[in-house]
Amino acid sequence: MQHKPDREHLSRRGAHPRRGAFLAGLLALVLSALPGLSGLSAEVTPGDLPGLVLWLDAGDAATLTLADDTGRIQSWRDKSPSAHQAAAVDGLGAPRYLGAAEGAVRFDGTSAMLLNDSTDLDFQGADEFTLLAVVRARRNGSILARTAGAAMQYRFHIPGERTLRVVLGQGGRQADTTSVVGPDGYSLLAVRNARHEDACRFTLRVDGRDERSSPAGSGRVPVRTALGGRDEGRAQRLDGDLAELLLYRRALSTDDLAALEAHLRTKHASRLVPATAAAPAAAPAATPTATPTATAPAAAAATPPTPGPGLEPAPEGTFTIAVIPDTQRYFGPGSGRADQSGEPRNPAFISRTQWLADNLEAQRIVFVTHVGDVVDRNNREQWAVAQAAMDRLHGRVPYGLAVGNHDLIGRSGDSALFQETFGAARFAGMPWYGGCYAGRPGQPTAVSGNNANSFQLITADGIDMVFVHLECNPPDDVLAWADSVLTAQQHRLAVVTTHMYLGGLERFGAGEPQGRMLWKKVHGARGNTPQQLWEKCFSRHPNLFLVLCGDQSASIAHRQASRGLDGNLVHEILQDYPRGSDDSDWIRLLRLDPAAGRLRVITFSPAQNRVCTGLAHLKDPGHHQFDLDIGEALAAYRSRQRGP
Repeated sequence: MQHKPDREHLSRRGAHPRRGAFLAGLLALVLSALPGLSGLSAEVTPGDLPGLVLWLDAGDAATLTLADDTGRIQSWRDKSPSAHQAAAVDGLGAPRYLGAAEGAVRFDGTSAMLLNDSTDLDFQGADEFTLLAVVRARRNGSILARTAGAAMQYRFHIPGERTLRVVLGQGGRQADTTSVVGPDGYSLLAVRNARHEDACRFTLRVDGRDERSSPAGSGRVPVRTALGGRDEGRAQRLDGDLAELLLYRRALSTDDLAALEAHLRTKHASRLVPATAAAPAAAPAATPTATPTATAPAAAAATPPTPGPGLEPAPEGTFTIAVIPDTQRYFGPGSGRADQSGEPRNPAFISRTQWLADNLEAQRIVFVTHVGDVVDRNNREQWAVAQAAMDRLHGRVPYGLAVGNHDLIGRSGDSALFQETFGAARFAGMPWYGGCYAGRPGQPTAVSGNNANSFQLITADGIDMVFVHLECNPPDDVLAWADSVLTAQQHRLAVVTTHMYLGGLERFGAGEPQGRMLWKKVHGARGNTPQQLWEKCFSRHPNLFLVLCGDQSASIAHRQASRGLDGNLVHEILQDYPRGSDDSDWIRLLRLDPAAGRLRVITFSPAQNRVCTGLAHLKDPGHHQFDLDIGEALAAYRSRQRGP
């Protein structure tokens, strides 16, 4: 049985958009000519502006058809002249109407809707358009998308960092805002794709501020358009609330966009996050200015965060392993950002390694491990910045780096630029450097060789340890090498760092079941999934007690413990913290206390000078600061040391 929310239909002001726009303009002209009223202008509503092809308004309850009295939505009627309709996706949960008081539709990370196919929605990066949305993101997911697997026509998406991300075209022309969307309130988002000379550029705005501008890619995908998900709603489903969405098949003028944003800010004033004074929408220019600039910090916050209380020194009798999560926040030439001015740089990377270098003694740091995605674009500009960052540690403390998918050329497994920067020659003569995999016989070392897979040996407070760093989705030949290292070093406590390991089991997303992933990104048919890494290699070594990884920015942090084939307890820990601002420089400090048989995990930001007490969807401090029992591993280690 279908249910209609108890609310009368709103009057259809948008039935004649061109006439409405003319009358609004005429009224504005008359008002400006009247004495004392020159500062006033007529309000513009969505239907007053031509080109409107999609208008979903949860505040108009009459546009929603409910499947039952729980609020599950069967369909959502478009108020634009195109009269589209969004319908729940078969086999997926339906989004839920939150009631007249809230005036929003909740997508819970498992639901999505499909829009009836139309040429109005079949646009690409080469076409002008304007999209606006009032949304609150509790976690992540796609707002509106037309995709099929890797084939991309357009996607308006909120990634794990809860920024706004826009991807246009097969080339994946992508840009992110610096401001965070939700979860404490709704944000007003706007994307305008406007032609300049012979190409289009899209501009991202959050709460009335221009944040990013980027060239638009092109490409069409023969699929339907999904609301609240991608790949016809079956992947990257939105976990958030949508109050209103508008789509125009033209680039609104500067004045029209500003007026429409003002209308939406007034209409949704009670729900929008308080914002700093909104900047006027910038007209397209030959060289658009984007934030962040070379001299301004990238964070969009009105005031910098207050420094925290810092971190106490590590106690006597403990030692620390430092973990650097993915460091993909680059600026300047080679960054792919709209504004590439200044020198190539990565402030958050430098902040991490400088703090570690300055606190080696105070924190008793004996080893530093990088989980991979050292760079974002895999070019020499970014590798030079990465080298400068790690140079702060070089020669002062042992360290190793895992190769992430962003550190490779495409999906081939070719890590030539990583090897050029962090190849085996860099570590020659270091007493703690154990060696690396030489690569497949008869094949170029660019794939898997020359330190793309490496191991390091240290002794800390009488504890002998081996660290093995494995590339993303290592193939069987690499695992055979790792087996040989772990077996040869079986008398040592073993730690493995590999890039892709924990996250959404079957797909990317914080709303997905979490664990060792069943999918992969690189090395094609030769590559192993994280679950295969466990089954083929990790579970077979009784000295292994810790696996570290990154890669999954939607999940941010996750941990689990598993028993190896010999009954040894293995702690598996994910860390891929948000990179939305220069002070998002979170590191993990793993403080081992051999006498107590404990490992304390501390998540700390050098720039903010505080520990993490909760962020994004992981509000509980226990996701970021916790203790692990490693008593069994230490007892087994001591037993092996004593011998039979």
